Amino acid sequence: ISTDSEIKTTDGIKLLETVIKELTGSFSQDLSLGWHNVQSTIKVFDENNNEQEITKVYINGEAEVFNIEFEDGNNFKFTAEHKLKVKDKGWVRVKDLTIEDEIISF
Repeated sequence: ISTDSEIKTTDGIKLLETVIKELTGSFSQDLSLGWHNVQSTIKVFDENNNEQEITKVYINGEAEVFNIEFEDGNNFKFTAEHKLKVKDKGWVRVKDLTIEDEIISF
């Protein structure tokens, strides 16, 4: 996911960059790659619309971003390694999607 992606939290829609700042206490190019413990609590919604608490944050650095336009006209940005739930296939990495895939969750 791109840092300007919107995340559905229990406190409303927030940019991923804002979520990272709230969870780790900072957001900068100096934030090291890898797993980071969280300093606050944020809950997001999973593919079944159930609340899930974020317990760690993984920073994987810069990567190519793919813009995907959905049938409803909404556009979302994802990295190649991000997984989307596809009908009849389960979770598939963005880099492995085909034009025939029907995305049902992300």
